[in-house]
Amino acid sequence: MEASNEFILSLEQKLQKVLMPKRYLHTLGVAYLSASLAMCHGISHRDALVAGLLHDCAKNLPEDDMLQQCLTMNLPLSEHEKRIPELIHAVYGSYLAKEEYKIVQEDILLAIRNHTLGRPQMSKLEQIVYLADYLEPERMQPTIPSLDELRSIAFQNLDKATYLVSENSIRYFESTDKDTDPMTYRVYEYYKNIVRKEIQ
Repeated sequence: MEASNEFILSLEQKLQKVLMPKRYLHTLGVAYLSASLAMCHGISHRDALVAGLLHDCAKNLPEDDMLQQCLTMNLPLSEHEKRIPELIHAVYGSYLAKEEYKIVQEDILLAIRNHTLGRPQMSKLEQIVYLADYLEPERMQPTIPSLDELRSIAFQNLDKATYLVSENSIRYFESTDKDTDPMTYRVYEYYKNIVRKEIQ
């Protein structure tokens, strides 16, 4: 069952109270881009809107507290996520979406869970929120291809856009000597192979 207008408005009101203004603006950008991509790719724009609104619902919580909560409740964390606290908001956010915001659709919860690192074999909804988080209108960082080109590709081919965004993520982490999560490489290899098969 799709979310009602009233439910979506209530989410926006609640999130505006718990997120910092800049984070809330990012959240709206992700939500609206997610909804637009969903309409283009033939899935529920309301599910995408809800997933986009809630993707960062835990972002402004203390990272140490989230880590402790995840460990206490045995929420699945990779070793990399345990080492890099800024990644934990995706795991804990999926939990909050279910427990606090009463989201029951598993695909929405998975989209929230995987919006930061992605995973191989994502659903269209997962891909859309993963891409929207990277491509929302307020993003300004230089990338190859450019963000405008990547946005255009995302409306044409989700797999190609996922491959290119994961490639950009790897390039960024390697250029800054930051530790790259193994999942990012798995996403890159998986979607690179899909794109190569499509053009053969």
